Amino acid sequence: MMSSSTSLEQARARIDEINEQVVALLAERSAVVDDVCALKAEEGRTVRDPEREAELLSHVRTVAREHGLPPKLAEALFETILEHSVQRQRRRRADVPSPDAAQDATPMPSGSS
Repeated sequence: MMSSSTSLEQARARIDEINEQVVALLAERSAVVDDVCALKAEEGRTVRDPEREAELLSHVRTVAREHGLPPKLAEALFETILEHSVQRQRRRRADVPSPDAAQDATPMPSGSS
């Protein structure tokens, strides 16, 4: 019995380590999103890029399949990540007015945070 308990504890500890790495990578991604936001503003581009978003989702579905994960899981996670990135960029743009601010200032759905 002790070995299965220890194995479970070890597995959970490894999951905790992986979760910390995922959070660190999300924080790093957010910093890059800030850079992208600034570049888009300099180039007069809008926050949303539907073509890029479709490419990204297609790519993560492919990578998920390659790693034996359900593509729908990866897609759902990255849709959430993309929505957060868009909201983050819109908030940053609200702080620094740009020519496309009116187009990107669509109201967030109620209940969003």
